[in-house]
Amino acid sequence: HTAGAAPGTRNVLASSFECAVEGCSFENAVLRYDASTGAYGGLHIPDIPGPYGMVVHRKTGRLLIALRAENAVAEYDARTGTYLRDFVTPGSGGLGNPKDLLLTAGNKLLVTSTPEIGSTGVVNGILEYDGDTGQFIRVLVNGGTINPAFPEDCGDPSCIRGANNIAISPANGNLYVVSGLTNRILEYNVTTGEYVGRIISGFLIEPIGLLIRSGAVRPGNLLVTTRWVDQSIPCDGEKIMEFDYITRNLYPQWPVLATGLIAPGPMLFDDAANVLVTEYVGSISAIQPDRIVIRHGTNGAHLGIFSGSNPNLHGPTGLARIAFGLA
Repeated sequence: HTAGAAPGTRNVLASSFECAVEGCSFENAVLRYDASTGAYGGLHIPDIPGPYGMVVHRKTGRLLIALRAENAVAEYDARTGTYLRDFVTPGSGGLGNPKDLLLTAGNKLLVTSTPEIGSTGVVNGILEYDGDTGQFIRVLVNGGTINPAFPEDCGDPSCIRGANNIAISPANGNLYVVSGLTNRILEYNVTTGEYVGRIISGFLIEPIGLLIRSGAVRPGNLLVTTRWVDQSIPCDGEKIMEFDYITRNLYPQWPVLATGLIAPGPMLFDDAANVLVTEYVGSISAIQPDRIVIRHGTNGAHLGIFSGSNPNLHGPTGLARIAFGLA
């Protein structure tokens, strides 16, 4: 695999899960891009079993990656891409199909967990681990029992079906979970796991990506990707919706941040508070690479293709931003 990133450089890492092109050598890997220019920096970590969400540990600077194919969280040297250990061992605490993870201010690692149909021993919800050791602590959020005959059925308003991205709000400190199969955003107390509320909207279809604003521009508002298309509007495209975190309704002054996306997924704020959003172009064209595009953080205007013409990104499932070699 390629050499690690040079010390002092700022980079964006993208997990690449599956390739629609036969013979592709860049699936199940993490790719590296220059954070300022989007220039492709190479294959950072090869041969990863189902990489999804990523987070940089604030204390160690190491990279933690959710491994969906191994029901685990692996730890890597962030600069060199060297595998260090299984930070959360396979199946620990009932972990299954992890798609996203984050570290709390109290140094707890939260990881999504979703059972496969017919699987046993896998918890449906959000699991909590020690941020230093990776040891299982508890099931923070119990997402409810899944009926194999009706996996999308969800009578309880607090239940989770198909957890995707998660985030903690800097505005109220609560945990938000994208429930992909029920097209909802669920809100919980990050300390107790108690259900607080939910966002329901007819505009949310197959939501995956989730960002929460901080800073001066509409702080606390939630940005959520949706694959809803208004068939009455030609080239309407798929969107990033914006929700008011207080009312849990679409933000009235700017309900749609961005349109014209292609199967949008995980997102990330860049240094200028613009939004990097992954596009699964392979969902409509097997001969085109997937990509990361830039949308203006305030008005959603298209600012370009961050990943350029690089052909190696396929099935993007996670993004992380890191300054290698810096404290």
